[in-house]
Amino acid sequence: ENPTSVEFKELNKLADFGEKIKDFDVAILNLKPSDEQVGEVLNLLDTVLKISKSCFSVFILFSSEKCQSRALSYLKCRGPKAASDNFVTHQIFFDAETRVSNGLVENLKFCVLAGRINLFHKPLKNYYGDQANLVKVIGIVSSPS
Repeated sequence: ENPTSVEFKELNKLADFGEKIKDFDVAILNLKPSDEQVGEVLNLLDTVLKISKSCFSVFILFSSEKCQSRALSYLKCRGPKAASDNFVTHQIFFDAETRVSNGLVENLKFCVLAGRINLFHKPLKNYYGDQANLVKVIGIVSSPS
């Protein structure tokens, strides 16, 4: 099997993602606003914390800062404390289609990067502009082929 192969799967339930996540070195979950149910996301994060691979990364994209913030807080509270564990949580932002909600303009897509990562190309930034630049971020944390 080609170790650099890419597999795209559309999953309808967060639980399905949790079952599959262990099979990949890099996983991306792009949540729709209706999927941003905090309890389900926190259950998924428990699964991420239990992955025993020495190198893996999970990108979870949210439409709201509130959900991203809850996810980051949860990971930092529940995640490994030892620096030697190499477990990283990092927030990333991308541009998003502008929408107005309760009088506020929302124009960002919010991402949580979690996992045991190595930075193959530095630096890892917080803002990457267009969401298509997610490919660049994956290249920073994925082993070069």
